[in-house]
Amino acid sequence: MILRYFPYGSKKFAMKCKLTGNKGGANAVNYVRSTQDHTKEDRKVLPVLMKGDPELMIHILSEGKFANEYVSGAVRFNERDLDDEFLQKIITEHERMTFPGLEPHQYASLWYKHQDKDDIELHFIYSKEELTTSKKLEPYIAKSNGKQSKDFIKMDSWKNAINAEYNLSDPNHPLNRQAMSEADIRLPELSKDTKEGINEEVERRINKGLITDRASLLTELEQMEGVIEVSRVTKKAISVKVEGRKAPIRLKGMVYEEGFTAENFTSTALEKEAEAYDADREERAKRERRRAEGIHDYQAKHNKQYYKPNEGKVLQAELYALVDDKILSGEITRRRNIVELIKAQDKVVDVVDTHKHHISVYYENGARPFRMTGEPYQREGSIDNYLQTLLDDKEESDKKLEERKREEEEFYFSKSFGSLDFVRMKDTRWNEFAETFKNIDTLKEHLSLNNDIIEKQGDVDIKTKLQPDSDMTDFDLSIFRVYAEDPHFEIKKEDQNNNKEIENDRNNKADRERTERIIRELVKRQPKTSVRQYIKDTVDGVKEALGHFSRGYRRSLEGLRGVRRKIESNREQSRRVGQQIESNGAKSQRINSDSRQSIANFERQVLMVQDKVASYKPESDKIPDRKNTPSIK
Repeated sequence: MILRYFPYGSKKFAMKCKLTGNKGGANAVNYVRSTQDHTKEDRKVLPVLMKGDPELMIHILSEGKFANEYVSGAVRFNERDLDDEFLQKIITEHERMTFPGLEPHQYASLWYKHQDKDDIELHFIYSKEELTTSKKLEPYIAKSNGKQSKDFIKMDSWKNAINAEYNLSDPNHPLNRQAMSEADIRLPELSKDTKEGINEEVERRINKGLITDRASLLTELEQMEGVIEVSRVTKKAISVKVEGRKAPIRLKGMVYEEGFTAENFTSTALEKEAEAYDADREERAKRERRRAEGIHDYQAKHNKQYYKPNEGKVLQAELYALVDDKILSGEITRRRNIVELIKAQDKVVDVVDTHKHHISVYYENGARPFRMTGEPYQREGSIDNYLQTLLDDKEESDKKLEERKREEEEFYFSKSFGSLDFVRMKDTRWNEFAETFKNIDTLKEHLSLNNDIIEKQGDVDIKTKLQPDSDMTDFDLSIFRVYAEDPHFEIKKEDQNNNKEIENDRNNKADRERTERIIRELVKRQPKTSVRQYIKDTVDGVKEALGHFSRGYRRSLEGLRGVRRKIESNREQSRRVGQQIESNGAKSQRINSDSRQSIANFERQVLMVQDKVASYKPESDKIPDRKNTPSIK
C-alpha cells in the first residue's frame, strides 16, 4: 500500500481560486467521480463511490467558511483481489487516524474507488471545516518549521503498520524499492526528459564501474552534460541544477540515498536484506503501530477540547432541519405552528416570539438564547414563499403547494385487509372521521361507497370497491383509529406481525436523512451566504465598535478623574507644607528676637563691667621690689 497526498487545497490555493474565479474544490470532486482520467481519456472502469456525498462536499467546498480549502490524496494497492469490506476497513482506519478524537459527523469526507489502472486506488477528499463549530480543521500537515510534522510521522507509521499487519505490498521492501524514481508527471516535459536522461547516464556509469559509492556519484553528477551543479544533498535524495530550469531537480531512489555502494545492489545482498526485512515483520508492525497510536492519542486530547461542539449551534441546526422537514411535509403552515413545535422539543426551555423579525430560543445549559431568523420565523413571513425557496424550483414548488392543498382533504391509511393493499380516503381530518364509526360495518359501508380500493396483482394496480363481506375485524378498526392521524403509516400484508420492525426501519432512515439535513444546515447557514445575516453582522460589528469606543472613553474619563484627584491631593499637601513653613518662620522670628534681646543684655553687662574697670583705683600705686621682698621659707 502506498499513501500519497496531493499539493492542492491549501490556503494559498484557495486564495488563488478566489482571485481567478476558479472552482478548485468542485473540480477536485468532479475529477474523482469523472468517467475520464487526467488525460481526458475514458476510464476503462468507472469510479465507485465508497463513502460520502459528492454534492454535499461540493457545497461545503464552494459555499463553506473555508471555501476551496481541502486535503486530497490516494491510497494505492498493488493487489487487485481486495474486497470492499477490507477497503471500508482501511477507509475507517484512515479517517480515525486523520481526525483524532472527532466523530464522523464533525467532518466531511468523500471516497471513490478507481480501478482503471493495474491496481486499486482509493481517492479521498477532506474539507478543512469542522462542521459543528465551523472552526478551521487541518487533516494533514506535511511539514512544520521546515521539518517533518507529527502528521507526516503518524500517517507514515500507520501506512507501514497496515502493510506489515496485512502483509500488503510494501514500497519499503528491499525488493520493491526503486533504484531510481521515475520523473514526476507534474514536471514540464523538458525537465522530465532531463531527469530521465540523468538516471540513464547514472545507471550507465554504475555499470562501467565509474560510480561505486556516493562520493563518486556526486563527482560524476557534476561532470555530466547539462548539469550545472549539485545544489543540495540529503539522506534520501540529491538535488541538481540543470540548464533551462530555474528550480533544481530532485533525484530520489536507492542510488541517491546516503550509504549507497555498488556492492549493495548485487542480487545476493538484496536477498539477504529482504530476508531480514521479512523476519522483522511482526515486530515492525507493533513498533510502527505504537508510534502512530501515540501521536494519535496526543492529538485526540487537544481535538476533543478544541472542537467541543457548541450545544446551541447544534440544537439550532437541528431545529432548522426539523422545521424545514415539517414545512416540506405540509404540517406547518403558520408561525404559531413553528413556535409550538420548537417548544415541544426536549432541550428547549422556552421560546419568545414577541420580536417581529425572529424568535428567541432558550435551551438547557445555555447562558443566552439563540435566534432563529428567516422568512418563516418572521411575524409577516410567508411559509409558501419559504417552501418555494427550499425547493428552489418554481414548477416543483407549485406542484408541492398543490399536493399540500390536496393533502388537507386527502389522507392515506395502509393496512392489510385480506387482499386489500391500501385505501385512499377523502375526508378533512382522520381523527374526526374515525370517531364517526362505532363498529366495523359502518366503516366498511363508507369505504365501499366512497373510496377506490387498489389491489396489487403482481406489478399491476387494479381499482375495485370494498365488498361488505371483506375479512375486516374489530381489531382492524382499532388499528385504524390508532394510526388515523399518521397518513404515512404502512403495514404490509406479509409483515403484519413485524410492524414494529418496519417502524424502526423507517425511523432509522428518517434519522439518517435528518442527520444529513443537519450537516447541510450547519454548512449552509453561514453568515456570508445570507444578505440579511451579513447586514445583521455588520450592524453588530458597528455596535461592538461603538461599545469598545464608549468603554475606552469611560476609561479615559476615569483616568482623568484619577489625575484630578491626585492633583487636588498634591495641592492639599502643598498647602499643609506652606502652613508648616509659615509656622516655622514665626518660630524662627521669635527665636531671632530672643537672641537679639540676649545679645543686647550681654552687651549692657559688658559695658557695665568696662565702666567698673575704668573707674577702679588701687590704694597704693607703688609696686614692691621683688629683690627686697623677703622670701618665705
